[in-house]
Amino acid sequence: MRQHKFAFGATVEASINVPRNSVVDLLRAAKWPAIAAIPGFVIYFTMLYLTYGTLSPEPTAIETEGVSIQFSLFSMLSAVPLMMIGVAFSYNWQQFLMNGPGDDNIPDPMSSSEPPEWWAGYRASLVKAMQLALIFMVPFLLIFWGLFSSIPAGQTKTLPPEDAWSLFGPMLVWAGVVIVSLPYALRASLVFPAIAAGLPDPTFRNALAVSKGMGWRIVGTYMAAGFALVLMILLGMIALMILTAIIGGIAVLVGGSSAAKIVIVPFVFVFYIVAYLYMGAFYAGFPALVLMQILPDFEHRWKALCAQPFPEAGSSGPPDKNGPISYGSGKNGDRG
Repeated sequence: MRQHKFAFGATVEASINVPRNSVVDLLRAAKWPAIAAIPGFVIYFTMLYLTYGTLSPEPTAIETEGVSIQFSLFSMLSAVPLMMIGVAFSYNWQQFLMNGPGDDNIPDPMSSSEPPEWWAGYRASLVKAMQLALIFMVPFLLIFWGLFSSIPAGQTKTLPPEDAWSLFGPMLVWAGVVIVSLPYALRASLVFPAIAAGLPDPTFRNALAVSKGMGWRIVGTYMAAGFALVLMILLGMIALMILTAIIGGIAVLVGGSSAAKIVIVPFVFVFYIVAYLYMGAFYAGFPALVLMQILPDFEHRWKALCAQPFPEAGSSGPPDKNGPISYGSGKNGDRG
């Protein structure tokens, strides 16, 4: 199959601009995951209060240690439902990016009239997300398990100064593992938009095959787009601080400090909701924007989203000894 080299600058620009230009579709993609997250947040903050809010004013070391262990276990258990909710949002957003606007591309999973395609695609994405998480968790545990298991009870939060250097070696090894594996992880993440687009045989093998030779280019583009996102959020935080200072000052003059808190809190709450939603759209959308440039079938979709020229065709896709690369037209048929 033909392989296109994705555009660096256009990908960075699209990663930042597409969520801003598609607010309605972004909200539709986030609707059901946000509703599903509400009971999870209620349970989380309830457990947080029961864990730390019920401590005595001067807790003993044993009480503090017990609470820390309880909270660590609860945080580990809560990672599973958080992943399930995050994958649901990512799957919805990538369906919109790859297939275009419309109710069929961000369906209502709770509607009895909807076909089971959404749930099948969601389950496939969730399985792939868990596989990637396990792939990264295994080397982490292998590197740090011996170190953490050797820390005596009561020292789970801090190490004695003389033992602090024992972290240097494992951290250096872990940093090397992350640097080496990052190009493969980002290339493997192309499987998620492939699932959302309904492409045949969406596997890690095919994701790595269609992006062969592009690993560090994807990493550089991802880092540049991520830097632009962080800069934009920082500028937003500065603007929020200035706005809340002005509004808060006016509220204090009119109704006192209580009125200022009532006025300021909604502004801060809305800002952080928008920031988290935007970051989620960025992280979920980046692999979709890369994949739709690599595969020529998505030329029309790329142009509709970004108003950018489609990348020129590069070399033919690398031959695969285990079989052909089957990424091609998805559930919407021929796109280009």
